[in-house]
Amino acid sequence: MLNGRPSSCFLDHPDYDSLLSRFNKLNVPLYLHPGLPLKSVQQAYFTGFSAEVNARLSMFAWGWHHEAGIHLLRLMLSGAFDKYPNLQVISGHWGEMLPFWLQRLDDSLPLAATGLSRTLTRTFQEHVYVTPSYANTAALPVYLRVNGC
Repeated sequence: MLNGRPSSCFLDHPDYDSLLSRFNKLNVPLYLHPGLPLKSVQQAYFTGFSAEVNARLSMFAWGWHHEAGIHLLRLMLSGAFDKYPNLQVISGHWGEMLPFWLQRLDDSLPLAATGLSRTLTRTFQEHVYVTPSYANTAALPVYLRVNGC
């Protein structure tokens, strides 16, 4: 399990190729758990309210999930799942927003633009396991639709 970014970079950075290669070889999933956004991101997006609202907004209300979703999206866009066909990721909190945006992402980032071998939706379906992590069943129909259920 990785809590947030391992550094100022996401896992799509070349410095992490050996780590992704190892997960690929071991054929075990990597759990991308949310972590705090960088201070500069917190300052730009999650301030201007009371200290309590700023903190909650930057963490469990929105920031954590956005950060984890971007992390996974960057991995997908980097071609990591093409390069490492056995790479598997666990994404909590109903997929950290990605299932809700996959169709939009496929429409906005077609294969001709990304150079990937398959759509982001297909990559998500084939390489990402989702956990609910909280009892909001409203997200279940979206997740089921993404996975063709």
